[in-house]
Amino acid sequence: MKETLYRLGADIAAPINAALLTDLHDRPFDSILASLEQNEPDLILIAGDLIVGRPPLDEDSLKMAEAKHALSFLRACARQADTFVSLGNHEWMLCEEDLALIRQTGAVLLDDEWQPWRGLAIGGLTPERVRHYRAFRAEQRTPGTGACRYPQGDWGRPDTDHRRSAQDFLDRFEQAPGYKLLLCHHPEYWTQKNPPLRDRRIDLTVSGHAHGGQWRFYWRGFWRGVFAPGQGLFPQYTEGLHEGPMGRLIVSRGLSNTCAPIPRFMNPREIVYIRLEP
Repeated sequence: MKETLYRLGADIAAPINAALLTDLHDRPFDSILASLEQNEPDLILIAGDLIVGRPPLDEDSLKMAEAKHALSFLRACARQADTFVSLGNHEWMLCEEDLALIRQTGAVLLDDEWQPWRGLAIGGLTPERVRHYRAFRAEQRTPGTGACRYPQGDWGRPDTDHRRSAQDFLDRFEQAPGYKLLLCHHPEYWTQKNPPLRDRRIDLTVSGHAHGGQWRFYWRGFWRGVFAPGQGLFPQYTEGLHEGPMGRLIVSRGLSNTCAPIPRFMNPREIVYIRLEP
């Protein structure tokens, strides 16, 4: 597993060391914890995909309770440093009871929310897929009969109302005082939204999701990923530091070897460390 360090200037009073962790996909985390213990970050940022996005095998179980490693991982991170978590696309089915289990670990869940922390405003943008499934879930409820935790059906694509709710949160977040740091699982949101994240007054956005492009190859002086969901073939945002007119984007290659049948190739798992310096 690769450790990558970025040093960034920031309008803050004192240096802050942060760890960016993404795409655990419910895998064992001993090597991750060992890295955190050695590097001693002040802050841990978990930008989505703690689990694998399938309903639980047992209809009476909660998805987060059924996961083998995700909750233990969050508890271990919260013991190590202040930990903030946002949701990824694989958290699409989580119900309120699942979210309560996340909060009980000691990690702070940012679900279209932000909180102040040592001169930073730390926000978490919830994916459209999650918002749309929540609306679908609400439509399945029958008064007086209770509600299935994980209803199934054809719930289609996000509509304008779901996109507007994301824009409303981002409009509020832009007004937050301090250095603005946004957890956003999807790096393609950097350019694909209206307005895109790169054109918002957000100092630093941190993402995962692309798994480094899954397969990587060296071409004309730099490494390129082959495919990323939401970006397609030869995607632009699979890892690294990217500059925008208003702020920066950092993309992690993620902590899981893969959650699909296609393994990584020339693409080690990655923990990203970020040092913010006055």
